[in-house]
Amino acid sequence: MRQLTMVVLAAVLVCASAAFAGLDIVVSFDDNQYVWTDIEKAVVNQAITDWEEALSGYALDETVSFGIDHRNEGGAAAVTYGWVWGGVPAPGDSTRPWLGTGHYMGVLPWSLTWDATPTTDDDVSGYDALSIIRHELGHLLGVESGFYFDNYGVAGHEDKWVSEIVGSTFDPGGLNVSMNPGDTSHTNGGLMNAYIYTGQRFDVGLTSQMIAKAFDLEWRGDFDFDRDVNDADIDALAAALEAGSSDLLFNVNADGVFDASDADDLIHNWVRTSLSTFNSTTGVWEMLGTEYGDFNLDGEVGILDLAALGDAYGTSGGWADGDANGDGVIGILDLGALGDNYYYDRTTVPEPMTLGLLATGAIVLLRRRH
Repeated sequence: MRQLTMVVLAAVLVCASAAFAGLDIVVSFDDNQYVWTDIEKAVVNQAITDWEEALSGYALDETVSFGIDHRNEGGAAAVTYGWVWGGVPAPGDSTRPWLGTGHYMGVLPWSLTWDATPTTDDDVSGYDALSIIRHELGHLLGVESGFYFDNYGVAGHEDKWVSEIVGSTFDPGGLNVSMNPGDTSHTNGGLMNAYIYTGQRFDVGLTSQMIAKAFDLEWRGDFDFDRDVNDADIDALAAALEAGSSDLLFNVNADGVFDASDADDLIHNWVRTSLSTFNSTTGVWEMLGTEYGDFNLDGEVGILDLAALGDAYGTSGGWADGDANGDGVIGILDLGALGDNYYYDRTTVPEPMTLGLLATGAIVLLRRRH
């Protein structure tokens, strides 16, 4: 019989209660009992970076701070304490687990293997400290029963994490993640398993999706909350701009002011095209963004976009019809925007449009109108 070597992980809930710049995770290293080495700090900071990147696509502008020190907690290699609140959040508050205070993580550093090159997976051995820190941060960010979002302490309150678990499956019919039977805080295998064995490394991608599902995180730029960022969201932002709205829901770049720069940020950095793919390992959407004039959102500005604009020229419409400037009317300004970016290709360096080609486009439009 093969004997498996494993390290025990734990999470302790001390006290549960009840614009978009991402989630900023700030760590404070406690050197009172043991001086942290540069390599150990680098591993912890890499785990933080992994989580920040995995959650960067969501509409968040929040900070979580935690301390980390060395301690022996009943034989566990690492343990997280968190969610300490000064009072019960009022019903209706959009409180997240990480917005409490007093978060800290206790680690037995001499029991773990600290990878000197944590940005690569070519040196995974022993009890992988990177995976273990990622695991404990997962608990800190909400992988734990007992957090009652929105109506903590009210009769019939809902545990947001546990409410996603039916039997031993998290989000059945969706993510379909198997949980440890009788244990709502750990998955059956993977990063959030209660045990991590020697030589194992796990990424944060799936766990970040679970947290987003449990705590209702929306994608940055997804103004209609349909789990996509597309032309409908561009149109919604454009309409808000035209109406003179100051609604910070549309403040995509999180500078505190809703203006045209948010449209630039949405189109250049967050809208999804046919080239965009979701990396389930990291939890990050890749190849996001395009350029003004890419009306069919295929990652290019070309003849198909010119045709769409030509078909709708002189009429009212949205992005998909050729409305590049967001004024609700397809006209010469939109043709100019398309011309400025003609030949744009998301996979290559964009080439400038020539005046001759722009003139050709105008002729095409005139022919379509007559």
